[in-house]
Amino acid sequence: MRKASELGPADSGGGAPVEYARPGGTPPRVVGYGGAHGRVRRRFGKASDYPCARRCGARAQAWAYRHLVAPVERRQASREGYAYSTDPGDYMALCRRCHAELDAKFPSRPPSPAES
Repeated sequence: MRKASELGPADSGGGAPVEYARPGGTPPRVVGYGGAHGRVRRRFGKASDYPCARRCGARAQAWAYRHLVAPVERRQASREGYAYSTDPGDYMALCRRCHAELDAKFPSRPPSPAES
């Protein structure tokens, strides 16, 4: 497991545009929810290689979007309504419990027809 001091995503800066230029003048490609999470894994590896960023003592199990950190221009919503960012630095490694607590504070999915 990596040390807490190696929790790069919590401290990294910089930004990535939602669309990026492609070679040969082809139209820009939009980065979706799955692509954004793939960027996080490629940059930082598996979340399970880190301790939970909330320092609860558990091993992290997933990359979680840090809702209030991302500048407005990087905030996105998937077709299903899940919030995400195109910048890997806007994510942190969390255990299941802490991830669920964070997501409960920032509900981003629209209610299902049964809930409305």
